[in-house]
Amino acid sequence: MSIFNFEKKQQIFKIHLSNFYNIDLIDFGSIKYNIFPTPRISIINANLKNKENNFDLKAKKLSFSLNLKKIYNFEDFNARKIILENNELEIDISKFLNLINYFHNLKKDIHIKDLNLNLKKDQNILMQIKDINFSNYGYKKYNIKGKIFDKT
Repeated sequence: MSIFNFEKKQQIFKIHLSNFYNIDLIDFGSIKYNIFPTPRISIINANLKNKENNFDLKAKKLSFSLNLKKIYNFEDFNARKIILENNELEIDISKFLNLINYFHNLKKDIHIKDLNLNLKKDQNILMQIKDINFSNYGYKKYNIKGKIFDKT
């Protein structure tokens, strides 16, 4: 049982995603608070939609990494970064460069773990890239790792 009802704060999380990541939180399963390894709020089974590039992302877990000094301050909510885990993304091959530019141009930190990316053309899957790990910050900034044709 949680002290806070984070379901009531969902509008704050939606505004943060919209303002800093240009994505809309369409729907989700539940919201949880985790203290370890660092304080974070996790949204389970999140469906996200990008406003400009028209891609839909399904994340089994979307986490907001919180600043220790502001974990109770939801009036000025500002996560340090978001972490997307166990994700599915289908995108038309013609929009793939837009997707790369989207991640490159983000001003806020994002970490993606285990993304399965399906590149399509005319509703047919051309290529699958599995288990993609990506971060736009830190010493592995813009380092992309994944499996194509089940090879790392």
